[in-house]
Amino acid sequence: MKVAYVFALPRSASYKLAQMILPQLEAGTHGVDVAGMFFFGLGHRFGQTSLEG
Repeated sequence: MKVAYVFALPRSASYKLAQMILPQLEAGTHGVDVAGMFFFGLGHRFGQTSLEG
């Protein structure tokens, strides 16, 4: 099964990625294929750093 994650708030996105999703993906235990991750409401600063990175 494929899933897409939608994050609306910076704090929840940071927590869920760092504590839940990324460790499972790195360990190969996530259980589903991640089709995409979408970030909304994170402000202009995030857009700049993601384009520069």
